[in-house]
Amino acid sequence: MNKKLIYLNRLNCFVFAVFLLFFCCFFAKTAVFLNFLEENVQNTAFRSGEKLKYKISYGKSNKKRGRLLAGYATLSVQSRDDNNYQLEAFGKTTNFFSLFMKIEHQYQSIVNRETLNALTFSMAAQEGKFYINDSIKFKHDAESPIKNSNDILSTLYKLRAINEVNNKNSDTLFFSYYYNDQIFESYIINLGEEIIKTKFGSINTIKWSPLLEKGRIFKDTHGAFIWTTANSMNIPVKLEIPVLVGSIYVTLISSEGTLYNVNN
Repeated sequence: MNKKLIYLNRLNCFVFAVFLLFFCCFFAKTAVFLNFLEENVQNTAFRSGEKLKYKISYGKSNKKRGRLLAGYATLSVQSRDDNNYQLEAFGKTTNFFSLFMKIEHQYQSIVNRETLNALTFSMAAQEGKFYINDSIKFKHDAESPIKNSNDILSTLYKLRAINEVNNKNSDTLFFSYYYNDQIFESYIINLGEEIIKTKFGSINTIKWSPLLEKGRIFKDTHGAFIWTTANSMNIPVKLEIPVLVGSIYVTLISSEGTLYNVNN
C-alpha cells in the first residue's frame, strides 16, 4: 500500500473524534473555567430540524481546503416526545478510503431543552476491525465525578447557545468535557474576527485557537484554527487541524433548518 495512504488511514482513526473535539472548544466568559451546570442559557443558536453537513479533507497546511477528500460528517437536532432535544453526529470515510480502512463514528446525546445539560450519551465507532462503544447516564449532583461536564456532543450545542456578546468579548476559555469514559480539560483562545470566503459567500467569523495534545498525530500544542459565524448561531464553518504531515480540513458544505442564513 502507498505510504501516504497508510499514514492517512492512521489519521482517519482520529478524524471524527477530532472533528467533535474541536467543535466543543468555542465560547464562554474571559479566562474562567466553564461550569456548564451553572451557566444559564437562552437558546437563540439552534432549533429542532437543524442539520449541518461537513466534508473532511487532507492536504498541505495553510491552504483554503484540503485536496484529498477523506470523509463526511453530519450534525443534527431533533425534538423528542418528552420535549427534550436529541442531538446526533455521524461521520464516515469515503468509499475510496473505506477500501483501505472503513471508519464510521456515531454519537447521540439527549439534553434537557431548558438547561441543555446532558441526560444520556452514547457512541459507536468502527475503525477498521476495531469497535468502540460507550454510553452513560448523567447524574448532575455533588457526588458525581462528571458533575461539571457534558458529553463531547452536547458540549458543542450548549456552547453555541451562550450569549453572542460573551463570545465576541471572550479571551481564553478553560473547560472540561466527557468522552469515552474520561474527563478532558482544555482551553481555547479567541483570536478576533475575520472575514473568510466560503461556498455561502464571504462570512464574518470569530477565529479560535484550541489546545492540542502533542504526540504521534499532532506536531504541536497550537496551530489549529476554528472559524465560527460571528452571530447568535455560532456555527462552525471551517476547521484547520495540523498533523505531523500536512493538515486536516473540516468545511461546512450544507445547512438546513438553521434559525438564519449562514452568511447573515
